[in-house]
Amino acid sequence: MPSDQPNRRLAAILFADIVGYTSMMQSDEGHTMSRLKHYQKVLQKNIKKYNGEIIKNYGDGSLYLFSSVLDAVHCSKVIQETLRQVPHVPLRIGLHLGDVMYRENDVYGNDINIASRIESLGTAGSVLMSGDFLNKIKNQTEFKFHSLGKYHFKNVEEKMEVIALANEGFLIPTKSDMVGKLKKSSSPYRWVYILTALILTALITNRFINFDATHLTDEQKNKSVTILDFENKTGLNNLEHFGTMISDWLTSRLMETGEAKVISQANIKDQIQHAGIGPGSRIKMFSETGIGLVILGRYYLQNDELVIQPNIVDTETGEVIHAPSPIIGSQSNMKDLLEDFTQEILGY
Repeated sequence: MPSDQPNRRLAAILFADIVGYTSMMQSDEGHTMSRLKHYQKVLQKNIKKYNGEIIKNYGDGSLYLFSSVLDAVHCSKVIQETLRQVPHVPLRIGLHLGDVMYRENDVYGNDINIASRIESLGTAGSVLMSGDFLNKIKNQTEFKFHSLGKYHFKNVEEKMEVIALANEGFLIPTKSDMVGKLKKSSSPYRWVYILTALILTALITNRFINFDATHLTDEQKNKSVTILDFENKTGLNNLEHFGTMISDWLTSRLMETGEAKVISQANIKDQIQHAGIGPGSRIKMFSETGIGLVILGRYYLQNDELVIQPNIVDTETGEVIHAPSPIIGSQSNMKDLLEDFTQEILGY
């Protein structure tokens, strides 16, 4: 992939995402991590087999590109057939054909966003695709298809037809199940997100963002947020400072959006020092000082890689309202790891 000159090409775009990953992590973290490893192993094996290119891996979600539309649909079919066996992984896949641009080891393009939105309409066990994608493979008799109708996606002027792969064993979503990233009429202030922002104009074109606004109520979207130092669970003293790096990095990025009501941890240092040691005491103290949401978490080692696991807590109830996908990366490249982590939070 070129790192200095922009390079445009037509590509088959594949998005994959584990359905219900957050609730799975909350109910059984160990079992979920085992299924996550299985998912990543199956994808990596088949992406390579069908000549795909790995672009982004965001814990429970992935973005891949193919030169061949036929390779992309073959790969999707095999992945779903494998993951519906034991150990079962509830996966949804979205496919689209469009123009992408490479620049500085990243990818850009509105067609990438469209592929993500198609994937968001799916349910566990489904493979959905755009009409443009179908046009390239509709004469392949080994595949069966079912039209789900036309949908109006965000930031896309014309309605687009969405088609489901309908081979035996593949789930075809019902209309009531398809509640993804569709265009909705609303007031200009409806989508003022607390942890994301309308920085998305710049970010969504070059990052895979797994967005789901249903986690936040309207009341929560307008609460102030602070980010605590993450807890070092690696057992290594040389990584003790990384928890503060996570807090500072995310605080700075959220402040840059101009939309999130961020209160820096430095501004409430005295209150933190006087609060109880336990997280429960801190959460109660934050609620009393007007902070509505707290981002906290831990980081640990897994197979020599660093894993960041955040939690977003509502201080009024003390409940974890969202546990984003763990971010996994190399200790030798903490900057990229922090950036991937930030994108996960911004996407939410």
